[in-house]
Amino acid sequence: MTDVFAGWRRKFGMMTLLMALVGMAGWVRSGLRVDFVWFPTATFGYSFESLHGLVRLTRGTPVASGMPVQFGSESLRLPPHLKFDDTGNPLPFDPWEKLDIEWQSNWFAFSFGTAMIKGSIAKIEMCLIPYWSIVVPLTVLSAYLLLTKPRKATPNKIREPIQNNGGATS
Repeated sequence: MTDVFAGWRRKFGMMTLLMALVGMAGWVRSGLRVDFVWFPTATFGYSFESLHGLVRLTRGTPVASGMPVQFGSESLRLPPHLKFDDTGNPLPFDPWEKLDIEWQSNWFAFSFGTAMIKGSIAKIEMCLIPYWSIVVPLTVLSAYLLLTKPRKATPNKIREPIQNNGGATS
């Protein structure tokens, strides 16, 4: 059992597996809660949020001077966040709902764009990354590193000096 962490592949595999498990926990939690961190700088306010199976990164302007770093967690109560169509089927979550979109680009479940917050002068740049795009590659990489056998190192052949007819080596 002492050789479980022998070699860089095993150590890196365990590290990526741990990161995948943390990502999976965040993915599951994002269905129940909104977790956020917001920190201002001199000109921008940056936020990192986890909600509805997405990681949302934003940069917003303007920022009021002297605002503190904020972080917290809020429960996702289903009635205010869940909307229904005319037939009673739930509609998907729309992170752009309260924004006047200037431009937006969607690729798979990834989304990028800029928008103005409705009823405000604040402009934000937002990037949405689904959790599966983080968790699945980390899981596959850790499985590869932990389950495959490392290749045996082949020693380089030492070339013997060749002697010619005169006895000199070349």
